[in-house]
Amino acid sequence: MWKRKGSVDQLHGKDLLDRAHKLGIRFTNISEDCIKSQIRHAEKVLREHRRERRHETIELVLYAVAGLAAGVTIMTVIAKVLGR
Repeated sequence: MWKRKGSVDQLHGKDLLDRAHKLGIRFTNISEDCIKSQIRHAEKVLREHRRERRHETIELVLYAVAGLAAGVTIMTVIAKVLGR
C-alpha cells in the first residue's frame, strides 16, 4: 500500500532530488521551492488518479453484484415456470 513519505517542505538536497526523480520530474538548476512545488503538484495528480481508479473499481463491483442478482432472479423464475 502507498505510504505518505512526509511533507515535501521537510525535504532538502539529495532527498528532495530523489523524491522528484521517483515522480518523474526532470529539471536543471531550479530552486528548491520550484522543485517542491512540482513535487506537490505531481503527488496531487497521483492522488486524484488513485481516487478515480478506486471509484471505477467500486462501480465495476456494483455492476457485477447487480448482474449476479439479476441472473439468480432469472434462474429462479425459470425454475418455478418449469416446476422444479
